[in-house]
This record gives sequence, C-alpha cells and structure tokens, in this order.
Amino acid sequence: MALDKVRVSAAMSPPILLVDYSRALRLNGTAVVRVEAPSSVKSCAPIDLVTLLNISHSMGWAAALPAETPPRLDVLKKAMKFIIRQLDGNDRLAIVPFNGQVIKEYTTSFVEISSSGRKAIEKKVDG
Repeated sequence: MALDKVRVSAAMSPPILLVDYSRALRLNGTAVVRVEAPSSVKSCAPIDLVTLLNISHSMGWAAALPAETPPRLDVLKKAMKFIIRQLDGNDRLAIVPFNGQVIKEYTTSFVEISSSGRKAIEKKVDG
C-alpha cells in the first residue's frame, strides 16, 4: 500500500523571484503557505500553535500604498482572527507580541480553542 504524502504549496503576491545576499532589499508582499494532510487521514492530532506578533510602531503605518489602506496592525488582527476560526476545539493557541522585545503583560499561555477559549483569544487579539 502506497502512503499518501503531505502536500505543501506556497504563493507570493506579487509573484517574485529574488536573491539578495546583501539583505539590503525589503520585500513588500504577501506569502501564503498551504499544508495539506494526505486524503487518507481521517482525523488529526490537536495542534499547539505559537504566534509571534509584531506590534511595533511601524504596524500603525498603512499596509500598502495608497495610504488609505488599513494600518498593518488591523490587517494582522484580521489574519489572526482567520487563523483562530480555522483551529479545532482541541487545538491550542499562544500569542507572543513583541516590540523589539517580548511584551510579557500581553503574552498568553496556551489557550484551548473551545467555544469560550475562542472568544477569549479573539478578545485578546482585539486588544
């Protein structure tokens, strides 16, 4: 019996191919990585997910040009809420915000994504 493999795909918007060994260039864009379990998997083990969130001053800047676009922090909050909605009730999520260094008073330990845990962690994201 052949084993199915995990499938991983990635996309960058806008699509780019860049090799910058000097690390002098900054990339502006969105990267999406998708990991798919084999179709033969009927259930999955719970996930423990730790998110590191940049909440520095620059996150208040517009996400893109023109400047009428929402601040980066608003985009980050929307992305976090999307991730939270994708987690199952047995999964756990921890949030570690940083601004040059970890901000301990806003850091969470693992929170189970039960119905009450999901609401609590979404409230924490709204800050």
